[in-house]
Amino acid sequence: MRTISIFLYLLYTTNVYAQQSINGVWQISSYQIIAYPAIPDTEIKNWIGRKFEFTSEQQAILHHANKTQTCSKFNQQLTSQNSEAYFLIGYGVKPQRLGVTTEEVPVVSINCQQASWLSKRRDFVILNDQQMLSYWDGVIFFFSKQAESSRLRITNSTIPALIITPQSVGLLNPNSDCNEQSLRQALHGYDIKSKPGYFELYRFNKLMLVVFPNKLTGKVNRIRILDTNIQVPGNAKLGFKYRDIFKANQLVTCKLENNLSFCAFANISSIQYVFKQQPRETLIDAKLVEIIWNADQSLIIEPPEVDFSIPSK
Repeated sequence: MRTISIFLYLLYTTNVYAQQSINGVWQISSYQIIAYPAIPDTEIKNWIGRKFEFTSEQQAILHHANKTQTCSKFNQQLTSQNSEAYFLIGYGVKPQRLGVTTEEVPVVSINCQQASWLSKRRDFVILNDQQMLSYWDGVIFFFSKQAESSRLRITNSTIPALIITPQSVGLLNPNSDCNEQSLRQALHGYDIKSKPGYFELYRFNKLMLVVFPNKLTGKVNRIRILDTNIQVPGNAKLGFKYRDIFKANQLVTCKLENNLSFCAFANISSIQYVFKQQPRETLIDAKLVEIIWNADQSLIIEPPEVDFSIPSK
């Protein structure tokens, strides 16, 4: 056990330069509690929707309620970290629980030169060019990129991409009530239609989501996702081909039903990628037609791994 811990620590502290940039305008779109948060639940939810600018002049600006808080000068360090070691040792959470599918992740460490909303140091994990996450006192916040240039005007009219993690769709998770009020609070910008036994959510008169309840508990149980404005593990988009999402070295499970292939990352079973093959087309060329999210209560509370072995003298 000690040898493994030392090995993981060495991986965790690698300092390979990562060619990634945090510059631009970002918005907090979702969150996931992974420990005992030091932030009250109401304060956690108050961070949803807040926008942040990181400029090429190394300024970090928080926009909220027509006010700004600014770190006038920050230093940053870009590293490449082993995903398993970084999340397990740093935060006690498995990376696949957050939807991380790569063996390594770029990490941007920000240090503000004066007291600011960034605190002394803040790490931002870059998942792809449109999504990043950051750990704040027991909570993982997910950020969606709103603009490439920080010089663009900040507005509240932009609809952020719907963030899908193994645990949640937007702000919905396995503990969410499946009723119109809860859906409206958790998923903004959709028109909701109640159907017998499920809900349909529309945007611009197009069907985007179909939400099914657990008939016994009344909680959210399953969601069919047809929205093209999404951020999902594997950086997938509807219309992508299988080979665009799953790489040769990744473990994937698939099953065939009614001419559709339901595939998932082997360690992220709560999210299924549905592919439709054309006649004489192989699976690797099949297109993604929808995504299915299944509620997994085990992802809400992950008990700590306790070593009950007796230490040697």
